[in-house]
Amino acid sequence: MILEAFYIVECVAPASLQTDHYLPAVPLRVAIDYQGKDMTADVSLMKAVLRRGNHRKLLEQPKVTGEMIPEMLKTLDSLAGKRRVAIVTKSLESMQSSFDQEKERLEDLAQLNPLVGEEELLEIENHREALRSALGGARLRLDSLRLIYKVPS
Repeated sequence: MILEAFYIVECVAPASLQTDHYLPAVPLRVAIDYQGKDMTADVSLMKAVLRRGNHRKLLEQPKVTGEMIPEMLKTLDSLAGKRRVAIVTKSLESMQSSFDQEKERLEDLAQLNPLVGEEELLEIENHREALRSALGGARLRLDSLRLIYKVPS
C-alpha cells in the first residue's frame, strides 16, 4: 500500500507585496509506503500503469483507516514540511539577492542624485522585511491524496 499526496506551497499575503514573484504556488508531490519509506523518487512508481480498483474492502478494515492511513498522513506531512523549508529558503535567498542589488543601485544613485533620499532606502528595507516575513510564513496545503494498493497474487 502506497499513499501519494500532492501539496501546494503557497504564500498568503497582500497583493502589494508581490510574493508570487519570489514564491509562486509550487506543487509538491510526496509518496510513502505502508512502512513509512519515502517512495517519492521511486521511478517504478512514477512509470507504473495503474488501474482503478475496488477500494471499499481495504478501507472497511479498521486497522487501515484507524491506524495505517493516519500514521502515513503524519509521515507525508513531515516529508512535505521538510521540502517546504527548502523551497522557502530558496525563495528567500532569491528575494534577498534581488533586494541587495536594488538597495545597492539606489545607494549609488543617491550619491549622484540628491533627489534620491533616505525615504527610498527605508522603503526598500521595509518592503524587504515584510516580504521576508510573508515568505517565511508560506504554508503547505494538502491538495490531493491517492491510495495505491497492489492486490496480492
